[in-house]
Amino acid sequence: MLPLETLQRVMAASVLSRTSTRLGSELKAGEADPVGRFAIYRNNTLLSLTEALKANFPVTVKLVDDRFFGWAAQDFIRRHPPCQARLSAYGAELPAFLASLPACRTVPYVAQVARFEWAICMSLHAEERASCSIEALSRLGSEAGAAQLRFQSTLQLIPARWPVLDIWSAHQKNTAELPTSIVRGPNYVQITRSADRIRLISLGAGRFAFRRGLARGLSLQAAVHLAVSRDPLLAPSTELASLFAENIVTDVSPIQGELK
Repeated sequence: MLPLETLQRVMAASVLSRTSTRLGSELKAGEADPVGRFAIYRNNTLLSLTEALKANFPVTVKLVDDRFFGWAAQDFIRRHPPCQARLSAYGAELPAFLASLPACRTVPYVAQVARFEWAICMSLHAEERASCSIEALSRLGSEAGAAQLRFQSTLQLIPARWPVLDIWSAHQKNTAELPTSIVRGPNYVQITRSADRIRLISLGAGRFAFRRGLARGLSLQAAVHLAVSRDPLLAPSTELASLFAENIVTDVSPIQGELK
């Protein structure tokens, strides 16, 4: 009999295989056909993982049709099986996988909608922390420009080349239809969560650059310079106040230099 660790590896490889099981004589099923029994187990495993992906990417399923998604999911599962027990955390590689499929090249917005939906999943399952007020920044005085702001882990900032928010929003109705005109162009979306409620807002280029710069560790001063280079009309003080009003900021601390 195979050692347990080896048996587990062979079992996993057999479940993901397209051909007959590699377990051979290790399978026992009384008088029943062990290979046939194992095929049922493998099919149930693939089906349950496909359903988990459908639950995490419901709009993507609608965009490509249920049958196509099921076919793509089977190949995806074999290439990218789950690496943890939480199926709600399964599917991180799916957007890139869809982007690589020749069949999706004529509908490039599909992979970007999938990426958007995965960001929603991450926001839904991230830990929400206590936010801080703008007074925390005021207390730094002259060092405020060199401050680093830490954001909620529920915050997701998504740049896209297609109107992913419009497409996603159109499919929240039972009789959803795609927008009449899907025009390629820069789109920036912010995803936040409060309790179990997701909030989605569209940002301009300057606001997005400001928030993503801070999220990536830039000092407040550096993030302002970046944002104004994208939108000269941006009002930094107003934008900063908005961040705290949205309960996005969880901590403020002075930093030496700037993180690139």
